[in-house]
Amino acid sequence: DRVEVSDRAVMERIASVAATCDPQLLAGVPGSRIEAVFDALCRFRNNNFAVVDDLFISIGAGCFPKGAALNHSCAPNCLLNYELVRGRPPHQVVRVMQDVAEGEELTHSYVDLALPTWDRQASLREVYGFECACTSCGSGARAAVDEDLVAGSGGGGAVPRGGGPLCPLPLAPASADRDEDLARADALVNEAAAEEDAAKELKMLEEACRLRERWLHLRHIEVCAAHAAAHTAAMAAADWRAAEAHCQRLVDQYVHVYPAWHPLSGLQMYCLAQLKENAGQ
Repeated sequence: DRVEVSDRAVMERIASVAATCDPQLLAGVPGSRIEAVFDALCRFRNNNFAVVDDLFISIGAGCFPKGAALNHSCAPNCLLNYELVRGRPPHQVVRVMQDVAEGEELTHSYVDLALPTWDRQASLREVYGFECACTSCGSGARAAVDEDLVAGSGGGGAVPRGGGPLCPLPLAPASADRDEDLARADALVNEAAAEEDAAKELKMLEEACRLRERWLHLRHIEVCAAHAAAHTAAMAAADWRAAEAHCQRLVDQYVHVYPAWHPLSGLQMYCLAQLKENAGQ
């Protein structure tokens, strides 16, 4: 029931083709071959993993039965990464990132922990079909972080952005000036994505950062997204001072939203240290 109509149509076509391939592929499987392939595709959707490299950039996908046995938690104690050797299938590694008691369940997060609680819960509900009741979601421990991720600059309420689930927090008062500036920032981000000159791209993105910071909390998701794009553009433009400034903002954000052991924070810290060292600091 959670499969979109368009996705279902594609998966049914794939199942129809796959069912006519090698007869040994589904030897001994009872019932319709097409239904068996379709069922396998549905299971793959919920049990496949993004295979990431050392920078945690997705380079593929695969099924790993032992990893699939781990349950989700928004306060996980494990992290999944991959050993990649040319000519061999990826090897999934489950790394325990903190002390665990004997008999304690090992968990990892199915979703990005940098998202507000309601966004994570909506994603888990829509993709995996369950309501998250982990310690993080049930205790309200991340309430302050959630508020920062959607807050306006003056602390007068939430300014949620995008087309995600409805924000449950009280909204900031309406403001035509705010809406105009944020719309301009969105346009600059889109324009920058199509710009081939890295220096021009950086200039547009830094203006987008300025506009968003005028109206949004410094920890707001959209502010972080603008700084991430500006950091990438600054590196491409070899503007090391700007790259360091935007990288510092990303480090501050990641430390705020991720567990202390999370590698994304460490990778960003390493990048910042390199930029500072190159600047003679």
